[in-house]
This record gives sequence, structure tokens and C-alpha cells, in this order.
Amino acid sequence: MSKAVGDPGRIRQVVTNLVNNAIKFTSQGEVVISARLTELNANLLQLDIDVTDTGIGIPPEKADSLFEAFNQADASTTRQFGGTGLGLSIAKNLCLLMGGTISVKSIPGEGSNFSSSMLLKTSDQAELVKPTIDISQLEILIVDDNTTNLEVLRGQLDLWGAKAIEASSGSEALELCQQRYNDESKRPFDIALLDMQMPEMDGAELGRKLSHDERFQSMKLVMMTSMTYQGGAQEMADIGFDAYFPKPATTSDLFDALSILADDGQALQQAQPLITSESIKTYSTKDSRQIKWPEGTRLLILEDNYINQMVALSTLKNIGLHADVAGNGLEAISSLIQTTANTPHTLILMDCQMPEMDGYEATRAIRDGKAGQFYTDIPIIAMTANAMQGDKEKCLAAGMNAYLSKPIYNDAPISTLISYVCNNKPEYEDAPMPQDDTSTKPNATASTSEQDTPTHWNPDGLRERIYNNDDLFSALLNSFLSDSPKHSEDILKACNELDLKALKAISHLLKGVCGQLCADKLQSLCAAIEQVSLRPIEQVDKHELEGLHVEFTTELSLLEQSFTEALDHSTASTSDESDETLSNDEFINQLNTLQNKLEQSDYIDPDSLSLLKTAFPDRQEIQNLVIKLVEEINLFDNTAASTTLKEILALIQTS
Repeated sequence: MSKAVGDPGRIRQVVTNLVNNAIKFTSQGEVVISARLTELNANLLQLDIDVTDTGIGIPPEKADSLFEAFNQADASTTRQFGGTGLGLSIAKNLCLLMGGTISVKSIPGEGSNFSSSMLLKTSDQAELVKPTIDISQLEILIVDDNTTNLEVLRGQLDLWGAKAIEASSGSEALELCQQRYNDESKRPFDIALLDMQMPEMDGAELGRKLSHDERFQSMKLVMMTSMTYQGGAQEMADIGFDAYFPKPATTSDLFDALSILADDGQALQQAQPLITSESIKTYSTKDSRQIKWPEGTRLLILEDNYINQMVALSTLKNIGLHADVAGNGLEAISSLIQTTANTPHTLILMDCQMPEMDGYEATRAIRDGKAGQFYTDIPIIAMTANAMQGDKEKCLAAGMNAYLSKPIYNDAPISTLISYVCNNKPEYEDAPMPQDDTSTKPNATASTSEQDTPTHWNPDGLRERIYNNDDLFSALLNSFLSDSPKHSEDILKACNELDLKALKAISHLLKGVCGQLCADKLQSLCAAIEQVSLRPIEQVDKHELEGLHVEFTTELSLLEQSFTEALDHSTASTSDESDETLSNDEFINQLNTLQNKLEQSDYIDPDSLSLLKTAFPDRQEIQNLVIKLVEEINLFDNTAASTTLKEILALIQTS
């Protein structure tokens, strides 16, 4: 789990105070910060943070008074080390405010261990952070004389599935490399992470020996040092290193560097003079090559919400994949049964929460052969907005192969799809993947927990998520506005009647939709309402629920206003760009031509659709349907496009 809901400011202050205290009283040795997250129940987590030092230590009789304001273990320490004695007192108060505790264990002359705990809530956006490459295939040598550093690096690599081999000195590392070279059953290490400050043979000397030995030329070398200096990157590059990082390296920098080194492609070749934490920030997160998916690759998306369907189809289209859509498990099984041997589905993306037949039941039915024996082993990847502890296990137990947290956008599913569609061996075409300039855009993936308060709406984040597709942007907002009155009515009815089952369904649905649209504040309120719906009815506080509903209604009204203003601005901008329009008769003729092409599955040029939006400018309901039609055609969803086109014609005929 990489995200949780809590107060980052308070947590940061606790850690800062404990670390400052440890550094102040530790003249030699080390200060180690360790953290662990424990699930207490479905909604609650405990964060434990320990700060251990090798400092002067604390006499047992003084330990109890350490956390009192303006108090230190000994008056002489104030004269020698300075300080007011407030830091530990503040840390204790902050821990208590977050439902936790703080304590100390110490041996005079050997050091101290301060243990703090805080309670956090589970996040509906939690997901495992992992590299974009299949790092489980890598064998990595870690060289460091400090056992703590070895443990930290090995723990992170183990989490990603890589095979890590440790060496505590330069000579031991050389011996391990020579042993592997002499063993025909083993290949050289893929990457070596070398510490700079080691006795006898430092990292620079070890790197020089390895890079100048022809037997180890294929091994990529990474220098990790706690003492960087001007010109250090160039010096390490001259020795033969491929990357150079200060310690401690962030998780993001580490896996980005491993991805670039393991890929051994253009990104590594263009790194001048070598890969650093600064240069990584200039790289695009997207592969510059278009993946060549196996011929006939065809996905099936099970998703009951139209907004989620459109975003998923857009994401897949952008990475070169075609998909069909089913609204629930029953529709999916029917669709699978009707496919022919010439047009089979390759993989299923399965939403877990759906009406009539949910994702778990649908998966079990497919595995039992209800969709035909051909599909009993088809890869099924779960998509869920829950993203809580235990969800992954529940998906796997139902028979799914893998698990993705919603909202799914940009290139998030690529590595998973490569695993199941390409068997981890993708081929690439020369044509670049669609790219956009992300250098000046806000991060659409930032979690709510990283901000002081959830944002009302992030339109730039939504545009980035859908690759700046103006038609899809308008279609998503229009779809939400069309469904909003019904959703508002449903959630009011469920709250008034204390219908927890209905409340869970509608709040969960809206939580996912708001996540897709980057409406963080309404998403957060829906998540809070969903949490209430999960309680036993006797534990539901009706006043709390009424308060949440008032907040929900207020925020929904504000969001509707923002969406309407954005659509008005978009329409005005489109009108300014072109004076050419279609008459009503020309519009109807174009629709009839489109209908024939859709029925014959003929190719439709997306550029030919732009003028459709100029007809019937005074009929907003027709305008909304035209935007929807254009997006469905762009996403190759001919069935949905045909239905929408008939709705437009019916509206015109009745006017």
C-alpha cells in the first residue's frame, strides 16, 4: 500500500523532531528511520515509525520525563547540545492527537530507540508502486559496508520481485562477479549498486575495476554516495558508471533508473554524462515507441458506467488497442458466446462492482465454462475503485489473473497488458506513441492525501488524463450533467430511507466517476458516505449522514456549475475557430451517410465529423448527443454510436 489518509504535516513534524533529537545526541555511528504500516481493520491502519541512534543514550530514571515540555535528560545536555526540550513534547502531543503513542528504550553509552505510532485511514486510491519494466527478471548486486543500507535496498528490490545479491566490500563484490563468470549456468549481474564510502576499496575504485574488465562489460554500474560534489557526475561517467545518485535515493528515482538501465535504449544513450536524479525528471514517462500488439488482439471491458467506459476506451485506443464494452457480467458472457473463432477476445478488463452480475460472479462463471470452453483460461484483469487491503486477494480468489486500481488512465495498464497479451516480450513499431507536453501540466495522479484539502475540480488534470481530447472532455462533462439529477435523487432517497445497500451502490459508483473526472472533493464525500453505508445499521448516525448529504449536495451543485462553465467556454472557443457551418438538411444527410457506414463497419475519417457540431446550435440536447456520437466513433464503439445517432434523428423528427 503506497497511499493512506492522514495528516502529512503532523507526521512530518513527528519524524523531524525525533530525527533532529537523534542527530543532536549522536556524534558517531548512524541514525536509522524505519516505518511499517499495519492493517487494524478494513478502514483503519497503524503507522509505526522508529528512530534509532547510536548516541549517548538515556538513563532509565530519566526516560519518563523526556516527553515533558522544557525537559531534557540532564541539565548538562542543554549546555553541551543546546535546545529547549520542546521537540519530544511536541512529538508526543502530535502522536496522541492522531490516536497513537510514543515511547523510548535506551542504553546509556550505546544509543536510543524512539517508537511512535499514529492511526491512519485506508485510502481508496492505494496501489503498489512498481517499475514500468518487468524487474523480476533482473539480478542486481548491492555493495555496501553498512548493513542498514543493504537491508533497505534489498527490501525494496525484494518488494519489486528482483533478485538481490549482497556484498559488504569491494573485494567480496569482485569475487562474486568472478564466480558468476566461471559458472556457465549463470549470467553476469544485470546491474550493480555501489556505495562510494567503503574501507580498503571504495566504490570508485571498484567501479573502475569492473568497468575495465571485459568479462563484466554488460553490467550497468550505479554509484550511490552520501557525499556529492560539483563535477562528481562527470568523474563517475569517466570511470565507467551509468548512473550517479545521492543517498538516500528516493523510491521513484531508484525504479526510474533501473527501468532506464534495464531497457538499455535511447533514454540511456542520451543521458549526458550519465543518469542522475536531475536528468530523470526531464524524461517523459511514456515509451517513445508504439507497442506492436499481436495481430487480432481484442479486449473486452466490463464496466457499467458510461464515463468509466469512455475513459478506459480512450486509454486503450491511445496505446493501440481495440476493445468492446459490456455493461455487466450477463452482457459479457453473452458477448463472449457470440464471438467467432476468427474474432475472439484476447483479454478481459473486469470491473468488480456491477449490477445484475458483478465482476466476481462473472469471473467464476467464465472459469466454469458458462461463456464456452474456449474462454475458461482467458486472462481477466480486475479493475476496482476500492483499492483496499484484501481486495487483491478477493479478486485472485475469484479467478482473476491480475489487479488494477481505478481510475485507470494514461499508460498505467501497459506493463500488465504486456504481461498477458505479449507474454512479457513486446515488439515495437517505429511510430511514436501519442505524446503530450507534460512539462508544464499539473500531476493528474496526485493523491488527495498529499494535499491539505481535496481540490474542487482539476480540469487540467482531466485533460492530461485523456490526452487533451477536447471531444472526449466535453462528452464526459455532458454525460455527468445528464446523469447528475438521477444520481442526486437516488442518494437522497437512500439517505432518507436508510437503505444502506442502495446507498453503498450509488456512493461507490459516484466515487469512481468523480475519480475519473478529477473531482477530488466530491469523490472524497462519496467515499465518506460509502464508509457509512458499510456499517451495521444500528451503528449509523443519522445526523452524521444528513451532514454528509448536505455537503454532497452543495459540492455537487458547485461541480455542475463548473462543468457548465467549462462547456460554455469550449463551445465558444470552437465557434471562434471556424465560420463554416452545416445547414439542418446537410446535417441530416451526413447522419444518414454515417448510419450506413456504421452498419457496414466502414472506416470513418474523424476529421470529417467536426462540422456536425455546428448544426442546431440552439438545441443543446442535440449538441450533447453529437459530442457523444463523435467520441463513440473516435473510440470505434460502432454499436453505441449507432444507438446515439438514432437518438439524434428521433429528436430532429419530433421537433
